[in-house]
Amino acid sequence: MGSGSGWNRIERNEFGPKADPGPLVIFDGDGEQISQHDVIEYNYFHHISPRVVNGLEAIRLGLSGISLSNGYITIQHNLFEECDGEPEIISVKSCYNTIRYNTFLNSAGQVTARHGHGNRFHHNVFIGDGVKEEMGGFRIYGNDHHLFDNYMENLTLDALLIDGGNYDGGPDGYPESPTQEELRKHWRVYRAHVTNNTIVNCRHGITLGKRIPYAPEQCVVAYNLVCGKDQPAIYEYQPSPAVCINNQKADAEAIRRPAILTRTDVGPDSD
Repeated sequence: MGSGSGWNRIERNEFGPKADPGPLVIFDGDGEQISQHDVIEYNYFHHISPRVVNGLEAIRLGLSGISLSNGYITIQHNLFEECDGEPEIISVKSCYNTIRYNTFLNSAGQVTARHGHGNRFHHNVFIGDGVKEEMGGFRIYGNDHHLFDNYMENLTLDALLIDGGNYDGGPDGYPESPTQEELRKHWRVYRAHVTNNTIVNCRHGITLGKRIPYAPEQCVVAYNLVCGKDQPAIYEYQPSPAVCINNQKADAEAIRRPAILTRTDVGPDSD
């Protein structure tokens, strides 16, 4: 979606298999403002490969140059299966978008808040086979993101990575006249709220501050449940003043997997 775009709906399509370069769905804009108020729902994204370093996302919302603009885009009720093209299955590069009620199956990558602020990620389900490498949940940068009520099982990468950054955009997240180089950097995380998520038999649970030098600031990590693997519920690569409240460990056998989307729920032939 390009210049002047908005209020578009992408619904009940099949995207895949795909092996050529470039994301499947791209939301850009006019150089300053991303397309707004769009909805992507009930689509089937599948079998994206081979693996590249960058440029083979299933969905990309924005670019670094327009990442401080508000999208209000909703990605919901989609099925992502074997989306292995690059580390970012969904790459969010804008502000105030919502990613919810999606299912990710055996996909080598993560949903990434790469640039921008104020995005919401909730009620998504990630299921891996525990074998394929690089299967993860979320990786975030920037300010005021909310991640809640997500479920992650048998992943081989971080289930939830509240990463450190190599640029500090400040507590308000809107520095005066940032350069293009600064916009492309990994921005320090401020005030992320990570709550009520369930992590089952994943290689890594909740990770704070893997990238240096700027550790996450003023984050709340609370009421998350980490089950299975013999590891801490929360691992801090560097000291972080995060508020961690009532995050618990439990036996995986006691956890019931939530309902997931299947081929009959999405795509052109769905009910």
